[in-house]
Order: sequence, then C-alpha cells, then structure tokens
Amino acid sequence: MAGRKKLLDWIKNGDPDIVPVMFGSHKDIIASYYKVKPEELTMKQVEEEAKKIGIEVTNSLGSMTLFDVLPYCPDMRMETREEKLDNGTVRTFRTLYTPKGEMNDVREKPPTWESAPKECFVKTEADLPAFEYFVKSTVRTAVEDPHFKQELLKKGRENKGLMSGDVVTVWGTWTPIFELTCTNFVMADAAIFLLYDHTSLFEELMELIWEKDKAVMLAVGDELDADIFMTAINGLEWYSPSLYEKYMIPQGRCLFRWGHDRGRMSWLHTCGKMNGLIKNGTYDRLRPTVLESLSSLPLGDIDDMKEARSRLGSSIVTRGGMNVEVIFSGTVEEVRKQTHRILDGTRGYRHMIGDTNGHFYGDPPENIKAVIDTVRERGQAFS
Repeated sequence: MAGRKKLLDWIKNGDPDIVPVMFGSHKDIIASYYKVKPEELTMKQVEEEAKKIGIEVTNSLGSMTLFDVLPYCPDMRMETREEKLDNGTVRTFRTLYTPKGEMNDVREKPPTWESAPKECFVKTEADLPAFEYFVKSTVRTAVEDPHFKQELLKKGRENKGLMSGDVVTVWGTWTPIFELTCTNFVMADAAIFLLYDHTSLFEELMELIWEKDKAVMLAVGDELDADIFMTAINGLEWYSPSLYEKYMIPQGRCLFRWGHDRGRMSWLHTCGKMNGLIKNGTYDRLRPTVLESLSSLPLGDIDDMKEARSRLGSSIVTRGGMNVEVIFSGTVEEVRKQTHRILDGTRGYRHMIGDTNGHFYGDPPENIKAVIDTVRERGQAFS
C-alpha cells in the first residue's frame, strides 16, 4: 500500500504508467484472499494485510440515509423481522409507520452478496403521502436536531480511528435525485413513473434534501476533514439522457463544486451502463476527480476500453474495469486476460484497476492474486 499522501498525489497528477490496484469493498476482498470471514477482520488488519499484498485501500468514514434519522422522530417507527431461507439467504421484512400511513419492504441478503430489495416501500402513488411525510420529517429533523449531527460526527470520528492516518479517508453523500429514486425507497420501474407523474412533489423533496446535505452531510464531511467526497448515480440502464440533463448533471455539479471549492476530491460511482454518458459528454460536465466503474457486458456496456478512456480525457482519473463475475467465477487465465485488456485500454491515463460494482465475498484468492501479479509483471505496480 502506497500511503495516503502518495495516493492523493498520484490522483492529482501522478504517473499514468503506474496502476494502483483498488477493489471496491476491500474488507471483503482481503477476507476472500485469506479465506476468513469479513467479520473476523479489524480495519487495522485490513490495512496491514492490504499493504502486504499490494492493494490500495481507503477508510470509509460513513454516510447516512434518511432511515438513520428515524430514532430522532418520535412520531414514526420501523418494525423489522427476519427469516432464514434454506439456501442461507436472510429475508428481512420492514414496516415503516408514519402519521400518514404505513409502508412495507422486503430485502434479501444472500450469503455471498449484499442485501438487495425484493419489494420497496413505495410501490404506487398510494404510498406517496406516507413517503412525503417521512422525507420531510426526517430532513427537517436532520437539519434542526443538533443531537443527530453530533452523533453523525461521533460515528465518523470513530470510523476514522479504525485505521491509521496513512489511509485516504472517504465520506459518502448522495445526489437528491438518486436518494429519492434509488432502491432504498422505490423500485426502479415505479420510481420513473412516479417521478414523471408527480414531478412537483419530487422536485420539492429534492430541494429539501439538497438543503439538508449542505447543512448536515457536506458540513460533517468537511469537519471530519475527509479527503474524498463520494457519491453514486445509476447509468443509462435506469435513467434516461433527458433525466441526466434535468437532474443528475446540475445536482452532481453542485455537489462536486462544493467539495472542490474546499479542496476536496470527488469520486463518482456509475453503476451499469455508462458508455452513452461518456460519448455524450456527461462526465465532461460533471467533472468528478475519480470516475468508476467502466464495466463491460453483461453488467455494463464499455465495449471499447481504449476509446472510452480516451474520450474521458486526462483530467479525470478512472477506476475499475474488472467485471465482478470475472473475479468471482472466471479462471486465472481469464482474469489475467481481462487485466491485460484493461491495462492496454487505459495506458497513458491515470487508472486504478479493480472491480466494477462491488464484488462477491468468496472471490478465489488466486484470481485476486492474478490481478496484482499481472500489474507487477508489467512493471506498472504502485510500490
């Protein structure tokens, strides 16, 4: 592991022939590499082991969703129950009670992957009164209740202490459009219809969330002295170019400009199909410091890595390229071939090689090693 200053300097204006290896969920990747359960590792151990094997890691100081504000809202509550399926999957049922009605969701957590929604809270417009009340109440509470902000700072400082000061720190935020339409609350198909059918309501909620972000989220990240502010926006598998033009680009620009004006770097994760966004210049206008994840079919649509990377230009640093299914189920030869393809396609530009959309716990250690060894063999390793 290169260390905080060296990695930050490389991101700012480093040698493009040097390629840091950085996976998304580094605790899971280190656990997979050593064949232990993630919960058996402390973050200090993750940092130490990453240094031994040559993986760059960051220290996530935290983030928040509106659910985190619920304990500070006495007129709302969440009830949760779980059941374990025969295949080891944990299914979680949640009911959110508000003065304007209740909402229900179902999520599943397979043994080797993160939780994913089966049903979301907002299914039809009949759920909107409860959803509107929930959003407005939690946003108001987050801004007005000093105890919430203090608790957010406390958790961030605790997370900061889990790793040494030699690790780059990251604070997570969301653009308002993503927070409202992501699967925390609404399934993708329902979200798009509701956004178009109830535009005024969603735009009012977006404005409130942005005010909350400035007053709380961005302010806390700034106070924690986070090196990088990270956010995520889905690609064109979900949103349309017109929605990007109307919401994602202006909201992302506001978020990144806020950080850049304070000397912070920005990191944007685009899930799924981003090739069209690269070609139409979306990222030229958003201007994140770091952009991920350059996934190819079937999860993404980057069919020509060299063309895509060239179109992005030299001012944007990229990360990713290694599809999760290749690391999880590919052969060592397939992993090496994909690694060479990424290194060839990104040559001449600053790129951090790694996975695309997180990864599965249980990745074969030999596949993880194949990525690192291939970079080293080409003389491009970040030492």
